[in-house]
Amino acid sequence: GASQAAGPISGQMWRFATATFVLWFGAAMVAPILTPYMLDNLGASPSFMGLTTAVNAIVALSVQRFWGRRVDRAGAYSVLRICTVAVSALPVLYALTPTYWFALGFEVLSGVGWSGYALGNLNFAMEVAPVAQRARYAAVANAAAGVGAFLGPLTAALLVTFLPVRLVLISAGLVRLAAALALRAARHAERAVVPAAAAD
Repeated sequence: GASQAAGPISGQMWRFATATFVLWFGAAMVAPILTPYMLDNLGASPSFMGLTTAVNAIVALSVQRFWGRRVDRAGAYSVLRICTVAVSALPVLYALTPTYWFALGFEVLSGVGWSGYALGNLNFAMEVAPVAQRARYAAVANAAAGVGAFLGPLTAALLVTFLPVRLVLISAGLVRLAAALALRAARHAERAVVPAAAAD
């Protein structure tokens, strides 16, 4: 009822929001530096960058049904865990690649990983939220993502003033991986409340 709708946000949701913030912070760190890095450091052309964007979009669309079935069978957390680890590898792969041509493969991984993450993230938020508070919980998750997306580029722009861009990319990958650990904490919290819920 109304009292449930006005209840406090659960500790599990705050852990999930933390994981969301950390991942989007790490994701946004790459935004202001990847294209200049590809063009200036690896020698890619603008047309090649357009090709990688198209590859990413096509792959992301093509795997939506696969991830939907995976969420139905294995649960949202399973998809989130796999995809968070997958997208964590991307900045590191870019930092270590000897040639820009490998970016085509990286963007396939990106399309697969981010597509699954988006679907798993939405479903996990709905699983965590009481029915009467789903709008509030979604707002918390979206706010966490927004703050991370705002702070990430600012941080990266500062770091590249005194660190090599490859090192900043690797740092972004490590930040994303930290999100996987934070997500694990949210999952453990979910497991901890299951017996209590079952006993009601």
